[in-house]
Amino acid sequence: CGMGVCHCCLVQIDGRHKRRACQTLVKPGMQVQTLSNRITETEPSL
Repeated sequence: CGMGVCHCCLVQIDGRHKRRACQTLVKPGMQVQTLSNRITETEPSL
């Protein structure tokens, strides 16, 4: 959606879980993980 409302882009950023990739400014050295046991395909939308 690009607006942060659908929760489809949740990732882990610098060890912090459930961050919205579409609302996060990319910075040099940033560590982004798209696969995590704490973030799943069945993550419910709020």
